[in-house]
Amino acid sequence: MRRWRWIGAGLAVIVAGLLALPFLIPAERLRGTAEAELAAALGQPVRLGGIAWSLLPAPRLVVTELGIGPAPGLELGAADLRLALAPLLGGAVEISSLVVHGATLPLERLRGLAGSGSGGAPRVRLDRLEASDVTLVLPDGETLGPWRLEARFGADGKPLQATVTDGGRARLTAGPADAAGAYALRLRADDWRLPFARAPLRFARLEAEATLAGTVLEVTRLRGDAYGGRVTGTARLDWTRGWNLEGRAQPADLRLGPLLAEFGQHALEGRLQGDFTFSGTAARPAELIAALAVAGDFRISDGILHEADLERASQTFTREGLTGGQTRFDTLGGHLRLERRDLRLTGLKVASSALEAAGDVRVDPARNLSGEMEVGLRRTTALASIPLRVSGTVAEPRLRITEEALAGAAAGTAVMGPGLGTAVGIRAGKILKGVGRLLGGDREEQEAK
Repeated sequence: MRRWRWIGAGLAVIVAGLLALPFLIPAERLRGTAEAELAAALGQPVRLGGIAWSLLPAPRLVVTELGIGPAPGLELGAADLRLALAPLLGGAVEISSLVVHGATLPLERLRGLAGSGSGGAPRVRLDRLEASDVTLVLPDGETLGPWRLEARFGADGKPLQATVTDGGRARLTAGPADAAGAYALRLRADDWRLPFARAPLRFARLEAEATLAGTVLEVTRLRGDAYGGRVTGTARLDWTRGWNLEGRAQPADLRLGPLLAEFGQHALEGRLQGDFTFSGTAARPAELIAALAVAGDFRISDGILHEADLERASQTFTREGLTGGQTRFDTLGGHLRLERRDLRLTGLKVASSALEAAGDVRVDPARNLSGEMEVGLRRTTALASIPLRVSGTVAEPRLRITEEALAGAAAGTAVMGPGLGTAVGIRAGKILKGVGRLLGGDREEQEAK
């Protein structure tokens, strides 16, 4: 009986010592040791703010601020670390759980951190991570988030499973895809807007599957329901050297009116079908969208072309031409090519109950228009389509009959009278224009250039 009393007294002394130990070791001394251990494990300088610790009921370290990497680096708010006791007694640091409230993560610093460390088995092992209010900072200063992150790690320090959520509307999960270290990613979102200011698209539902292997992200399946239609596609992003993006997108029945309104544009309405490829290379991720080259065929049905009345413009025989109005059409299709923000629409064909039109149009990076359309009116008996010069801007297009057609129409009308004479004159003007092109004398095209 006396032996058990001595054992109980000894345990009481040990417990009392463990409870008193945090008060006997200064926080500054502990901060220096913790900073050195974390810096050695991460291969990056570490800064700790206010710090408190305890040993019972389990070793615990509470930090009010934590910075990783050269400032400004990864900045964490309040961090609560729960440590495993047995490894700690053997001189190893194993964090059974890390809970973070508030984190700012610059993308460039994350890339540097991913390639740092001493290699081999980690000196500090982390089992589980929970983080709330996580914000990712892009190189151009744009922020994404806040998000919630949960992750579990293996003995080698690599993630076994991770989940990122965005306000309950989007959920991204990741887990090992193969023994080579690739990860399988799956995204599911409902009533969710993309977190990018340059592409603020809203999806009723978005699903994607991808594989992440080192610095290569391969999106093998993407389907999004948005703007009354859907879009499917694939993509590949490689940031081994610079940022390289390529892929394919196939929109179906997308309503262009609300889609373009997301970008402050209101020039076109209708339902879009298309098949596009895209690719781009940039030094920084923020420059990728501007660097994208897009090409493909498209068809828009049951639409309206705003600020451009093809029917009225083809009957306006003045040098000033026409601005404003609208053109309703059954179909509008052609080939699109966008490169360095220079848009070319070729092989355009427009059809409606009132007219048929065909031609090519260019939109330069300053959003200026140039090109030509041939318009044939169904309600007239004219023998020739009307060639219209396209100019102005996207916000205020200008359509006017070409100089040759105007001159031919005037001459034909004077000789043969209106109607038939006008049509014959227009055709003669077009023939003369063709001859002028052969001789290099198309003044209007030279002025447009």
